[in-house]
Amino acid sequence: MGYIKNCNLAFCKLFGYFKKELVGANIKVIMPELISEHHDKFLTRNLDNIKISCCTLTTQDLNTLALHKNRYIFPISIKLLSTPNLLNDMQYIAKVKIDKKMITSSICYLLLDKKGHVTAISSSCVSMLHISTYTIANYIVDMNVMAPTLFRKDLPYNCFHKSGSALKVFHPRADQLSTLLTSTPNSRGRDHLP
Repeated sequence: MGYIKNCNLAFCKLFGYFKKELVGANIKVIMPELISEHHDKFLTRNLDNIKISCCTLTTQDLNTLALHKNRYIFPISIKLLSTPNLLNDMQYIAKVKIDKKMITSSICYLLLDKKGHVTAISSSCVSMLHISTYTIANYIVDMNVMAPTLFRKDLPYNCFHKSGSALKVFHPRADQLSTLLTSTPNSRGRDHLP
């Protein structure tokens, strides 16, 4: 389960791959590491809870982060559909959408582990925060050092772009993420970088 059997060219373009690179690959290739390492457990645990009616399965849109071939993340919305195939088995179809208003140079996405270390970033982080995929691959980028008041609930936190405009900061509730994100990436050989 979780292997790409077919995809259209729009899907390939969205993730930066050629069709021959995606067909036959595991779906985890388009997921950030913190999400992909828990994908199989998530499927096993949640497929039983998805509403099944008349041999078809439909889920509500799931907003999540995807991984482009260039190793930068971006927000997507996924709807999972199922339909029986000729072999009396089920096939799953993912309908992927992006909201272009959410992918702009003025919005940064950072995926953090439980310790506050950056594990994945959007391409806008290069210009806004001067962090690249090379940086997070070779150093530990600690948001607790970069923005020490960011996770403190007792202080209001205002973020500003280098031009002075206010930035919106979204903090997902830790209890919502803790069931999905249960481990941190391997940081062997990486230096600590604030």
